[in-house]
Amino acid sequence: MKRLLIAFFLVSGCEASDPLLTEFERVQLEQMRWQDLPPEDSTNAVFESDEAWAFGKALFYDARLSSNGEFACATCHQPDLGFADGLVISEGLGKAARHAPSLLGSAYRSWFLWDGGCDTLWCQAIGPLENPSEMNFTRAELAHLIAEDEAYAEAYGEIFGAMPDLSDKERFPEAARPDWSDEDSAIHQAWVGMSAEDQQTINQILSNTTKAMGAFERSIQRTYSPFDAFADAVIERRAIGQALYDRDALAGFKLFVGAAGCVRCHSGPHFTNGGFYNSGVGDRDWLTEPDEGRIEGVLDVLENPFNAAGMYSDDPQGERAGRLVDLEPLPEQLGAFVVPTLRNVSLSPPYMHGGQHADLGEVLQHYSLLEEQPREGNTDAMLTPLLLSAEQIAQLEAFLESLTGMWIDPAILPPDDAVF
Repeated sequence: MKRLLIAFFLVSGCEASDPLLTEFERVQLEQMRWQDLPPEDSTNAVFESDEAWAFGKALFYDARLSSNGEFACATCHQPDLGFADGLVISEGLGKAARHAPSLLGSAYRSWFLWDGGCDTLWCQAIGPLENPSEMNFTRAELAHLIAEDEAYAEAYGEIFGAMPDLSDKERFPEAARPDWSDEDSAIHQAWVGMSAEDQQTINQILSNTTKAMGAFERSIQRTYSPFDAFADAVIERRAIGQALYDRDALAGFKLFVGAAGCVRCHSGPHFTNGGFYNSGVGDRDWLTEPDEGRIEGVLDVLENPFNAAGMYSDDPQGERAGRLVDLEPLPEQLGAFVVPTLRNVSLSPPYMHGGQHADLGEVLQHYSLLEEQPREGNTDAMLTPLLLSAEQIAQLEAFLESLTGMWIDPAILPPDDAVF
C-alpha cells in the first residue's frame, strides 16, 4: 500500500525506455483512463444544479423519509462503507431482497438497480423510498413533509416553483401511494380515492424530489486511483511512475486484460460494459424471494410511469427514452444481473446481487471454478472456468484494490445541522 500511495502522488519522473506493457495492453489501459465528468441526464433538468444538490443532500440524510423515522437513504448507503451498508442483504423496516450496491460513481451508469429496473438515477430513488421492506414511506407523506417543513418548502420553491397547496386532506391524504400487491390496504385505497389530477400533483412532487436526490448522488464518487496514476505514467512515459506501481497489481492488470479475460465485461473507464449476464452464482439460505433478474427488470422499467419516456421525464423523446422502444424481456435474461463497476470495489463488500461472496478473493475463486448452479436460469455461455492459481488470484485482487480512489469530496459527507 505504501508503494501505491507513492505512485499516486508522483507527478513527475524520468522518461521510460523499455515499456512494461505490450501494445495490446497499452491500448486497453488507455481505454480505462479516468473519465472526469459523468454523462448528462436530459431527463433531469436539475441534474447539475447546485441548489438541487443541496436540497437532495439534505433529503438523502433525512430519516423522516421513512415510516418510523429511523431510516434514511444514507442508512443503506453510508459514506464510510463506500456508500453501501456492509450487509449481505440490506435491512430497513424489513429485509430487502438484495444486497445494496455502492452509490459511488452511480451517475456514470446506464441502468439502475441490479436488474436495470430503472433507467435514470432519479427513478431509482423512488423504489427504496416506498418499498415496505426498506423505508416504507408514501409519496403523499413525502409531499406533506416538504410542504410543512419551512426550509424544505423554500428550497423546493426556488428549484421547481412554489409547492402546491396540500392543506385539504380530503383531496391530499396524509399517507397514500399505489400498492397493487395489496389493493385493500389503507394507503392504496387512499391513493385510488384521489382524483387523477391530484395524483399527478403528488407524482410531480415525488419526481422533482428524487431529481434533487439525483443531483446530489451525481457527486458521490471517489476519483483518481493508484491505477490511474500508473496509467498516466505509462501514457506520459514517466519511468518512475510506472516503476512504483505495485508489481502484483501490474501482474493482475495483465491477467485482467489478457488470460483471465475479465475485460470482456469490465471494460472502459468504469470497468463495466453496462450489460447483464448470468454469472452462475448459486442459491444461499438467506435468499428467500424469487429473483428473475434482468427479465423482471425489463418489465419493471417499461411499466414504470417514472421512466425516461414518461410524463415526469424532462426529455421524454430523448436518447434515454429511445432505449425503451425496442426493449423486451427475453428468456436468456433470466437470472442475469448488471455488470457492476469495479472502481472502488474494495470499499463495499460483500459482493454480487445477493451478497453471496464475502470478499474479492471469494469472487475470484468463483470465476476460477464456476462450480455453482445458478439460482435462476443458466450461467452465461461466455463464462468458462479460469482455473486461476492462488498467486494469480492474489495478483488480480491487488489490481482490483488499486482501483480505489484516493480521495472523496468532503462536500458529500453528512450535512451540518445548519444546512436545513
